[in-house]
Amino acid sequence: MGKFRLAPCIFTIAAATVLCTNPAAVHAAPIKTNYNISVNDLDIQGKIIYTAAEEVASPFYKKGISMAEDCVMIRREPSTDSEAVGKLYGGAGFEVLGKVDGWIHIRSGACEGYVSEDYVVTGKDAEQVSLSMDAISSYAKVLMDNVEIKASASDASEVLATLGADDVIDVISAIPGTDWTKVKVDGTEGYVKNQSVEVGVNYESAITMEEDEQRQAEIEAQTGAGETQHQETSQQTTEETTASQEQQTESYIQETEAPVQETEAPQEQQTESYVEETEAPSQETEENYTPLYIQDVWETVWTT
Repeated sequence: MGKFRLAPCIFTIAAATVLCTNPAAVHAAPIKTNYNISVNDLDIQGKIIYTAAEEVASPFYKKGISMAEDCVMIRREPSTDSEAVGKLYGGAGFEVLGKVDGWIHIRSGACEGYVSEDYVVTGKDAEQVSLSMDAISSYAKVLMDNVEIKASASDASEVLATLGADDVIDVISAIPGTDWTKVKVDGTEGYVKNQSVEVGVNYESAITMEEDEQRQAEIEAQTGAGETQHQETSQQTTEETTASQEQQTESYIQETEAPVQETEAPQEQQTESYVEETEAPSQETEENYTPLYIQDVWETVWTT
């Protein structure tokens, strides 16, 4: 009886051993899930990655330019009802800190706030716009010594120049999808590796409201000084003109009186000469005058 009592225990231990050594034998078949991934979705992802690479390669990555005709207000909060903390004039640049609901969080100069994205461009669009603006330029600061400027975007290309650390060169454009940036050194165009330089942008910054008030006051002061100087110059010119006219009048009077005195004597001489010439023929006429004798003759004439 003891042997039969141990049988259930042995069977239980054996079953447990089978479950531990081969758990999959008692599980249901795994459920297969079909994911519908189209080729177009993969293309979109590729485009997003490629666009991001282009943005990072651009000198205007995380930067922008104001396109306002005059200026766009920088608000403390992303709302037109928020307080204005500065002005971003047309062509001025900024650093992009973030975006929210049609507003861009920016930092420019001593100003930090929000501007409407309707009046600014960023990234590659800003880079294209900057090509037509002389006030905006891209530069690259060399980070190490013996940086080579190549004739083309290739390691095997000819070396045009060698630069040292902290040298600053002009940037023409970044080459998308590569590790090269096109630059200009002493009038010569070439290519430099991206990791050897730090690319930046030179642009005018925004001004705070306090700076704008000071600026307006300076303009008004200069305008007032200019008007005062103009009035003084006009008055001086008027006085000089009056004096010149008086001198011309005096000179004219003197010149007019002098000929009158000079012409009196010639007129008298001409009169005396005329009288003498007139009287002289009269005397000659009297001396040469011979009275005529007229005799009346009476004759008779017979006619048939």
